[in-house]
Amino acid sequence: MPLVSVIITTRNRAKLLQEALESVLDVEQQGFELEIIVVDDGSTDDTAAMIARYPVIYVRTNGIGMARARNTGLMMANGEFLTLLDDDDVWLPSNVVAQLAVFAQHPEYGVVHAQSQLVHADCTPFGTP
Repeated sequence: MPLVSVIITTRNRAKLLQEALESVLDVEQQGFELEIIVVDDGSTDDTAAMIARYPVIYVRTNGIGMARARNTGLMMANGEFLTLLDDDDVWLPSNVVAQLAVFAQHPEYGVVHAQSQLVHADCTPFGTP
């Protein structure tokens, strides 16, 4: 089964990160395994304690910025497939299955992008996906 590495960077957004992590863990895992790497770029809130409750690889950096933190996570990834998730975003349960299906149909593709939906703070959608 292919391994899908999910790289999430964060800083001082434990509540949002928790929602992001739970959405990844709720993904329908059909024919693949997940590796979740969280790069905490110097949080001073309860991020580390919150992350400890989840089956993730936790890396702490000290204020190197999102791009370098993301690169740190990418360098640690072991997956055949890599995906990025911002700490304030969530996935739908069918997220990874759809992308892997496209890669299976088109092995010549190097990148697949998913559709996204913007929402208000109360999760009410706005705009078109």
